[in-house]
Amino acid sequence: MGAVPLPEWVSFAGKFAGLTLALVVLQALLLLAALLVQLRLGYYEFEVGLYARVLFGIRLTDYLLLALLAFFLHVVVDQKYVAHLLAVIAYGVVAFGPLLGIEPGPLVYGSDPGWSYSDIRGLDPFLGPWLLFKLYWAGWALLLGLAALLLWPRGKAQGLRHRLRGAGSRLTRGVAATSAVAVALVLTFGGLIVYNLHVLHPRHAAPSGEAWRAEYERRYGRYAGIPQPRATATRLHVEIYPARRVVEIRGTYQLVNKSEFMIDSVHVATALGGETRSVSLNQPVRAQRIDQKLGHRIYGLAQPLRPGDSLQLAFAVRFDPRGFPSDGMDPSVAANGTHFGDWLLPRLGYQTGRELREARQRRTYGLALRPEVPPLDDARALMDEAGQEWVNFEAVVGTDAGQLAVTSGTLRRTWAQGGRRYFHYATDAPIKSDFTFFSASYAVREGRWKNTQIQILHHPGHTLNVDRMVRGAQAALDYLTRQFGPYPHRQLRFVEVPGNQKTLFAAPTNVSYQEGFALLQADEDPRG
Repeated sequence: MGAVPLPEWVSFAGKFAGLTLALVVLQALLLLAALLVQLRLGYYEFEVGLYARVLFGIRLTDYLLLALLAFFLHVVVDQKYVAHLLAVIAYGVVAFGPLLGIEPGPLVYGSDPGWSYSDIRGLDPFLGPWLLFKLYWAGWALLLGLAALLLWPRGKAQGLRHRLRGAGSRLTRGVAATSAVAVALVLTFGGLIVYNLHVLHPRHAAPSGEAWRAEYERRYGRYAGIPQPRATATRLHVEIYPARRVVEIRGTYQLVNKSEFMIDSVHVATALGGETRSVSLNQPVRAQRIDQKLGHRIYGLAQPLRPGDSLQLAFAVRFDPRGFPSDGMDPSVAANGTHFGDWLLPRLGYQTGRELREARQRRTYGLALRPEVPPLDDARALMDEAGQEWVNFEAVVGTDAGQLAVTSGTLRRTWAQGGRRYFHYATDAPIKSDFTFFSASYAVREGRWKNTQIQILHHPGHTLNVDRMVRGAQAALDYLTRQFGPYPHRQLRFVEVPGNQKTLFAAPTNVSYQEGFALLQADEDPRG
């Protein structure tokens, strides 16, 4: 190489192009293998465009970043097997770092916040943060490539010290200009990543870790078990903005003092991770404590609430996530396939669910040890119905045009207004305070069992099992009615949500199931 009148970049580019071609061929073989596996399994819905985006877009990008790091290590170390080992270690840190307590971030080369794909949701909302990270790492990879080029061995003198002395002569205007572009990429996208990770996200996200749970118990544990009014009716107006990933909720609770004691203060546990914009009661109160960080408010009543008396609590909350975490983005509100529970809604009383459970954790923070599950003879635990009250439920849910919004209750009416669609639901009988909200571009398959309407709300491409699900629901309603009594609602829905698991979750009138369940081939089951 030393005697050939060619610049170093020609050798570098040739070797890297060869490695890139090998990676492209490998991805093409994986795509072909995927098609063959589909054929073998009898699934003929080929999504070649999707496979290409994942294999030649996301995966190939990661491999090229690793390839440039490997080139740099081989040039600098100049010991093939040692460089191989270092490259494998670097790959292991990225691939298995979370298992070792190493979180992805701007200090772990090639890392990103992670992503997942579903037919309903696509790559939303992971693609934006992923792209920021990859542009940032592209800047670093470019710098590594330039460093390898400057230190590229030529001739008989292979030592690193000799190559460092000769690197200055290779620092041309083109190399300097490319270095400036790389540094600009690192600073620009690195700054955006740090701002999203460490400024925007912590400002809007729920607290994480164990310390806040210990602090919550220290501050408010003395209020555990005190009498509090319980909800008997809930009315909500929910606005879902899927494209913006925003949810706004206004609502009221009708509260009743079901205890035998006078209640002189109301404790409201506000949502962690959402913005509670207002809380008010329909009688004079004095705010004794407003703890935004731990989500606990205490309102003193001017007139204590006597047993059997009632009052109304009104609230407004907003979910508007900003920034992103280093790992584990919350995809519950997405452009298509939104589904979230009632965690955004305020709750009454001290929340034992926020406490530390494990003995090791409680010992670490100096908290008294207690069983993780209350014993069967714990009278206070048996009487605690917080969050499990039976309520009359009514909600109006708005979403984007082209989507269906679903929650508990019977659909009473639907209408369009201001380019949005609205759905009014109300229950036919009291239900437990366990509400879930859905919004997506669903197709609907309907059936009936006596006076009960059965609906399967599914992704338009997932029709394999919908007829079987209708028949299964009819058989279940028939059997369970004979065994346990009549079904109390006029509608029973099965709602598909993003996810590859084969799990189902039941809320009043709605049963949600993940996409993996929708793709089961029941006809292939030898059990029939």
